[in-house]
Amino acid sequence: MKCDDDVVEAGILFLDDKLLLAEGGQRLCYLHPTDSTKIIKILPQRVASDNQNELESVYLGYLLKKGVSFKHLTQCFGYVDTNLGRGLVFERALNSDGTPSMSLKYMMEEKLLSLERQQKLVLELVSYLRENQIIFADMASSNIFCRRDKAGDYSLLIVDGLGARRFNYRFWMYMWIGFYRRSKINKQEKKLMRLYC
Repeated sequence: MKCDDDVVEAGILFLDDKLLLAEGGQRLCYLHPTDSTKIIKILPQRVASDNQNELESVYLGYLLKKGVSFKHLTQCFGYVDTNLGRGLVFERALNSDGTPSMSLKYMMEEKLLSLERQQKLVLELVSYLRENQIIFADMASSNIFCRRDKAGDYSLLIVDGLGARRFNYRFWMYMWIGFYRRSKINKQEKKLMRLYC
């Protein structure tokens, strides 16, 4: 790890390939250079439309104003300036011992969860999303992480894919029109159960 003078210059964080954790369809995910409990999501310059950082920031702000529990969501800490552009800072998915949590996709592929345990975790997540009226638009197993507690039990944590895939009328309707939001949540519940149970 570089010293602080090398990673922060004139208030701008320096990110390089050594800090790259993952590359999604729309964003790059970097380890925060001065805080390993956080990550920074960057929109690559080649992505010209549908700013996922802005969309996620708006949706998470909406959930915060509603007083929603973030029990199964990563916290957002706002924007920072980096050498790669403006990035959105999030809590990193970590286990209680500080080790990185693994994605549900990895846990399934490596058969690290029994089917019974996986189903129980998904049912807990479905119940949480329904009770808190949260839209989980991109339900890919790579967007869900398995966080392990001190007792060795897991809980699911959504790290990406909330709100909608793009800014459009549906995104705003999900937030402000209750029956439209509930209809979407019913559909996502069925899809989650079909995918993972």
